[in-house]
Amino acid sequence: MNYNTRTFVLSHMAREGENRDKLSLREWCAVYLNGDGFGKITDEYASEHCYDWSHVRDSSKEGFKAMAKMLLGILRNKHAIAQVTKLIGEFDSAMAEGREPTVRRAEWIIISDDEHGMALLSPMDE
Repeated sequence: MNYNTRTFVLSHMAREGENRDKLSLREWCAVYLNGDGFGKITDEYASEHCYDWSHVRDSSKEGFKAMAKMLLGILRNKHAIAQVTKLIGEFDSAMAEGREPTVRRAEWIIISDDEHGMALLSPMDE
């Protein structure tokens, strides 16, 4: 199967898409805003018409690239948060059990991006 940009986006954005359950509604709408099927749309317009997925389906090649870029950012971020949460859990479990942790706990900050509904992980300065 040729898994191109359009197929990747549609697998997450189409109601029947195999990866549709990987996005929250907020994340789906963030990707939606990057499409151009209806032209450039505003947050206000999207909040009332986000259900009309033909904006995604009818997007240009550039629109699909923009949606894919946003989608990849969201998915990478979710993966990073899951990995950090797992490492912190492993560290805390080891400490609670009185054994030497196999990972070192680092301090992290989460920067919220309300416009896109994403959070970025960044190591804190020491």
